[in-house]
Amino acid sequence: MLMIEEKDMTLEERRQQSWERWVWQTARVQPDIGKIIIRTGVFFMQRYFKQMVLFVLENNRLQDLLEDEPRDMDFIQAQGKLLQGVLEFVTEQFDREEWMIEQYLLEGGPQQKEEHQYFIDTLQGMISDFKAGKLKIGQLLKLFLQDWMIAHVNKTDGRTFTLSRWHQNIVDHAEKWDHVALLIHNLGIEYVDHDHKDILVSIIKLNKALQFLPDKLGAQLQDHFQIIASKMAEHFARERVLIERFNLPNKEFHLEEHYRIIKQLESLRDDLVRCRAGIVKEIRDSLILVWIDHINEVDAETFAEASILTTVVKQVRNWNEAKYFLRSTGMDWLDESHRKLTDKILDLVLVIESWEIGETRLDDLVQETVYLLQKIHDLGRQFFAQEEAWLALEIPFRYREHKRQHDEILQDLADLRSHLKVGNLAFSPKVKTMVLRPWINHINDVDFELYSHPDISY
Repeated sequence: MLMIEEKDMTLEERRQQSWERWVWQTARVQPDIGKIIIRTGVFFMQRYFKQMVLFVLENNRLQDLLEDEPRDMDFIQAQGKLLQGVLEFVTEQFDREEWMIEQYLLEGGPQQKEEHQYFIDTLQGMISDFKAGKLKIGQLLKLFLQDWMIAHVNKTDGRTFTLSRWHQNIVDHAEKWDHVALLIHNLGIEYVDHDHKDILVSIIKLNKALQFLPDKLGAQLQDHFQIIASKMAEHFARERVLIERFNLPNKEFHLEEHYRIIKQLESLRDDLVRCRAGIVKEIRDSLILVWIDHINEVDAETFAEASILTTVVKQVRNWNEAKYFLRSTGMDWLDESHRKLTDKILDLVLVIESWEIGETRLDDLVQETVYLLQKIHDLGRQFFAQEEAWLALEIPFRYREHKRQHDEILQDLADLRSHLKVGNLAFSPKVKTMVLRPWINHINDVDFELYSHPDISY
């Protein structure tokens, strides 16, 4: 089975494919690839794509090492662990995909199963060859993953899982939280995600109650409907506080969407009370989709990592503000390390405030900042060592890259401290942002994706 069939391609399609292959072969960081990955609108598929990109980048890095350095045991172990890591990940992922295809009667089921089995069989063959001493398997894996991402992810998965193509299937087949958890965007803001789940579960219960109910009896469920409307209104009020406090992107549009949804709910409620013809079906068809679309299209944009880095980081002044925007990994000891280091970084706020009101001499200010940066550096090094020891045992093929990212954070801190100390860099109130932004980015993007297990049981 060929992953890419070229015989029926147009010249433009061949050129596009050649360009995509070149991007995959030369990519070394995620932004190199971001523009050629499709978006399906299904949360767990986007996580899958992102994880596969990380596998590709790690394998590309290993092949660079193979060209530049002798093959030592570290390389052999890293390549073996990567192959096994890919196999374990896709085995679970393909089970989820095939479950979703069956649950929602999505198109392309037989093709998906055939290509999934082909991928697993091929990968298992590579692992067997690698164990037999064929160390250049990484080059074959590089080409194999590249064609898989182009032909299967961007084409087969795109046809099957693009959410806008099977909205009605959700209405007809979503019967409990487990059926929709895979679809909705996990923001990583705990109380917002909790509200999203609570309201979605209530909507599903209402839809089940309405399923065989005639319009003339719809008024019997007006109390249930009003509970959902009240939960949404309370949720919107909580979101509004965060949006306005930190002036998050798309503020006006987001708040207008809140207003539009509330007015839509009021209209549906009134029609339900009047037992308007067709109202039961309209509520079943619209309510769950309105809520899912709001989460995936509006909330996901407003509370995206980029929004937090460009607006929130500049404004947070203490842990009680920052805590809303730090994504939990689900591991208490690691989340506690995140909290302690973030709290220590935010001690810089007091230094900045004393400078802004003119209470501290510049020399003393620089000395205090240098002292704090050293404390932050030492605490970070302590926490990173603990995390890296765990990572080396539990997810070894991700150890080297993650340690490199830790080392970059520590080196940037050391450089900033050194430049301030010797006078190469003048003190600026932006020092907190300079330190906090890469740290929060590491928590929300790197650690969250690596460690967290969102509530996507099935």
